[in-house]
Amino acid sequence: MPMALLLVVSLLGIYNPQNWSFYPSMDDVRCITASNSHVYFAVERGVYVFRRSSHRYVRCLTEADGIEGEVWLCAWNPSRNDLYVVTDRHLYRYIDATDRVAELSPPFEQVRSIGVVAGSVYFDTEKGLYRRRHTSPEFTLAGSAPDSTVWYGERDTLKPEDFTFLTPYYVLDEQLTSHEIMLVYPDPRGRKLYVGVDRDGARVYNMRSGFSEHSYRLGPTGFDVDRIVGLDSRLWFLSHNMTVALDSNETWTHRRTMTGDLPSAEFRLLLGNVLDLRRTEGLNAVLPDSLGLWLATGEGLYSLGLKNKLTSVLRLERSVNGLARIEDRLVFGTDYGLFALSGESLAEIRDPFDRTGFGVFSVARTATGQTWFGTVGGLLRLDPDGEWEHIIPPGFDLSREVYGLAAAGDLVFYDDGDGITAWDSSDSLWHSVDSARGLPSGPVRALYADDRYLWIASPGIISRLDYRAELGLDD
Repeated sequence: MPMALLLVVSLLGIYNPQNWSFYPSMDDVRCITASNSHVYFAVERGVYVFRRSSHRYVRCLTEADGIEGEVWLCAWNPSRNDLYVVTDRHLYRYIDATDRVAELSPPFEQVRSIGVVAGSVYFDTEKGLYRRRHTSPEFTLAGSAPDSTVWYGERDTLKPEDFTFLTPYYVLDEQLTSHEIMLVYPDPRGRKLYVGVDRDGARVYNMRSGFSEHSYRLGPTGFDVDRIVGLDSRLWFLSHNMTVALDSNETWTHRRTMTGDLPSAEFRLLLGNVLDLRRTEGLNAVLPDSLGLWLATGEGLYSLGLKNKLTSVLRLERSVNGLARIEDRLVFGTDYGLFALSGESLAEIRDPFDRTGFGVFSVARTATGQTWFGTVGGLLRLDPDGEWEHIIPPGFDLSREVYGLAAAGDLVFYDDGDGITAWDSSDSLWHSVDSARGLPSGPVRALYADDRYLWIASPGIISRLDYRAELGLDD
């Protein structure tokens, strides 16, 4: 079948924060501050913004907003209703009213602490103490700061030990692992105390009762996410030692899955036999069907029955890279080709374009019946009528293998090494999503697409792109 006409299209405009949601790891909450309406948590890859009243996620300030380097501090300045953000050798000012970040040009590079007091902000730096008045954009040397200054960073005004109801100054997670309370931020307007917890996000306590009222823990934790699976009305983000689930109410659940951790009978991906399989062989793909689950691993193919019995179906001693159900056949890809299992009959599907060295490194199938295969040098598409199409992206390295496909409707997405490329088969248009448009830096570890969002796993961060809005598909 001849190749479709290929047209290369760049997304209109630049980064649009309304189309993105970012969820960096909250393993290391480095600073907490609050305005009248929002609370801010500084973590390594950004600054989370939540509603104070409802605890609802609003957005996260990241490198997409122009913030360069690891984030170390954030401090709300009520005199000018702005937020200062400190990274490696950079100082930024976020204005909530305009939702914009601007880099400042101070006469120093490293900020150890920020102090806030009525009318002024102080910066403890490698060149001494500087002051910035709310009536002037200039930074001037200061001899000292008033005693009423509230400090963030190395000179934090308050410590966990200042609040005895936090004794013994650690919390227990759902698996009864203890986590040390590292920092505190009192919010007297609501009689709340926000605390940062080591490897367990943040919590807010009622300062009258001393009880925790809410837990903030979004994004990945532990090792980087390497698989995203949609199963049991949840999205599952899988890594070497952790499983993170996100339900339809946007509730995040984190569960450690190392050797010795207790399994859970509540969800199939947390069953003991499935966890053992993940630890020993890895989990490359999951495919639900009416009889249970199909599981592709680094060494073969397994089925998990309706009674949660795990059965080895094929022992290949080679990686099964992806799965798809096409009519009565279970189709799976390996480094050495494409195969179909029907009952107990296994057959090889030869390369429809007679290439040598045929391998399939990723598989994705949409509700419309299109099945996509990532191969060396491009994509293969099998349409509902059984017709094959070989698609070579413009400028694509023909020796490169295509991993990590995600597909929905007429769109297929893949990691091109410099960003994410999308192809719309309805009009044969190519689209690109790169760092200039909001994609976090670093390699793309996993992709997952539903009928509106593209989920992206990168080192230390999970991102969600409203691709329908980004690509103008709702217009």
